[in-house]
Amino acid sequence: MTLKVLATTLSILLVVGCASTTEDATPQSDLIVLKYYPDCEYKVLGMVSGRSGIVEGDKNYNETMLYKRHVSFKGAKGTPEQAAEQAKQRAEKLGADAIAIVEYKGSKQRLKLGKGRAVDAEKHIMRAEAIKLCDDDGIKINEPNDRIVKYNQHGARNHGKKFSTQIAFDMLKVDQAQQTTKAEGLLSENIQVNGNVLGMPLGISKAQLLKQLGDPSAIVSIDKTKQAFFYGRKQLFVINNNKVVGFQRATFLLSPHLSNRIPYHDEYDEMSLTINGDIRLEQSLPRVAESLNLKAPKLRNDKLTLQSQTKTTQLSFIRKSGLHDNVNSYTLDGVSVFIKGEKNFDWTTIAKAKNKATFLDLKQGILESKPGLHKADVIAALGLPTLSIQKSDTKDTWVYGDNLIVDFLRDGMLRYTLESSKSRHSKPKCTQCLYLGQPKREIPNQYVKARMQNQITVESNGFSYLVAFSEQSQRIDDIQVYVKTH
Repeated sequence: MTLKVLATTLSILLVVGCASTTEDATPQSDLIVLKYYPDCEYKVLGMVSGRSGIVEGDKNYNETMLYKRHVSFKGAKGTPEQAAEQAKQRAEKLGADAIAIVEYKGSKQRLKLGKGRAVDAEKHIMRAEAIKLCDDDGIKINEPNDRIVKYNQHGARNHGKKFSTQIAFDMLKVDQAQQTTKAEGLLSENIQVNGNVLGMPLGISKAQLLKQLGDPSAIVSIDKTKQAFFYGRKQLFVINNNKVVGFQRATFLLSPHLSNRIPYHDEYDEMSLTINGDIRLEQSLPRVAESLNLKAPKLRNDKLTLQSQTKTTQLSFIRKSGLHDNVNSYTLDGVSVFIKGEKNFDWTTIAKAKNKATFLDLKQGILESKPGLHKADVIAALGLPTLSIQKSDTKDTWVYGDNLIVDFLRDGMLRYTLESSKSRHSKPKCTQCLYLGQPKREIPNQYVKARMQNQITVESNGFSYLVAFSEQSQRIDDIQVYVKTH
């Protein structure tokens, strides 16, 4: 056999070998995929992962062969079940009896292999807890209870009560009639100008969005009929009258001090987003214009607007000036797609209209001091929050306006904080108060209980105020308030 023939044969074997990741390649595992955690003392032996299929970034390892060979790359199109099977087999090696799938991501692309050849690709990734079940014979496995596992082996959400009644504020309630329709398509990483967003069309119901993406990372109450659902920190969907009317992606959609409070989400915050399958964030304005066939693009307020009969797309750019030639350059920072007539999400306007506090009056206080302050007490005093963030099953945060932040643990108030991204507020018309940017010398001495270099403890009306200062200016940076313990 010649070297050329041998090399060709090896190439074919390698490609076929990569493609042979189908379900019949290895025996099926008998491990249980949990829908409900068992009501007993089970053990989590560790985390395992499984994946199937490939996308653009994965094919580079074998790119030369893919371009040269006329081979159908079967392994490019995986399934959630294949990913779950791989996770089960890895859990089995740890001595587990079952897995609980806690993370799932699916994406799809059309991979171009060169010379006019292309293949449909789907990638599925799952992470699961490898679980050793308890020995109690009286415990029924997957018996319905309140401890619901996030995903099943098909990549679908296991539905159940995740938010408490009050944290939801009826925000996630949807009509039963709407729940019968399931959002179509697999989560994509592409946005079509004036078209589909992440594989979904605008106009779908809130129920469909929740079925497709699950519970949001945070919820903004814009007005009586309108909400914004955050998925990760950098993207949101706007819902009006239970219908998805827009999508927005940007580095900062909230003030930085609030954005950083939303738990970082690997799936959404690290998404390799494309626009029209070609444009990527951080690309230059000329590169974007070339892709969209725009000869002389005109920016207004650093935004490029593209309209159709039913939708409006805005591409937002960051302007940078050269150090030596003072020439402006623009790079793409964000994108929004909205149904015509709907406005882009603007946190500054929303927060300004709903500000509850820019200072803390030490005589009156914001809340009544009593043991066991709960969400109902906060709602009675302040109303419903502008922004709600769920950090875990037991911890969540409410924000009023841009400055007042209330943290809860199991529905009980842990603390509230006055904080802002701005370095200073103007001095309020009060004599015995605390405010952001306040000089250290202006703090009312009669309430001070302890002093440290960059922190002062103030007590009043049954609350303890931990006042922190910036080292350089010695002005108040933030104020954390706790119910005083005796």
